[in-house]
Amino acid sequence: WNLLGNGKNSVIPVSGILGNSNLVGSVWKWMAANGAWAFYSPGLADGGVAYAAGKGYLVLQTINPGEGFWVNAKTAFTLQLPAGAAISAAALGGALAPAWNLAATGDSKTPSAFNSALSPIAPNPGVIPANITSLWAWDNASTAWYFYAPNLEANGTLAGYVASKGYLDFATGGKTLDPGVGFWVNRT
Repeated sequence: WNLLGNGKNSVIPVSGILGNSNLVGSVWKWMAANGAWAFYSPGLADGGVAYAAGKGYLVLQTINPGEGFWVNAKTAFTLQLPAGAAISAAALGGALAPAWNLAATGDSKTPSAFNSALSPIAPNPGVIPANITSLWAWDNASTAWYFYAPNLEANGTLAGYVASKGYLDFATGGKTLDPGVGFWVNRT
């Protein structure tokens, strides 16, 4: 499983980019506005339309700018995403629902900088705004989650919490939200 993201301002046609059944088992995208999963599988003759309908999923046809998505790869391969201008974290802010979102950004930011960029007015230096509740990024190589929460950063307990739960630490791991990386964010 790979958590990827469309950090460009162009739409990804799922069957066109992820339609090789030798490489891809399935593609999933969380639809925050619908509170439902969208599904696509190149190995099914109809792309998964009947399967999705039978399970109550939506049919996945496109991945829009700023959206994250899961790919269940059958083998390692390099995914070529469409070209386009990068979507900034600040521009993404208005598109995030006040709930769980599977997102992506086109600029490389730490989770703390991403959280700050969602503020309508830039916070004062040293102030950690509460624009999100938590942010999670999947690390395929270690099959573990990176975790960030601004309230824990603000009170100085983030590193201890991450260590106590066995999560990966963005700060000590040098992990940023780079273009092509998908992540879960719970928007307040």
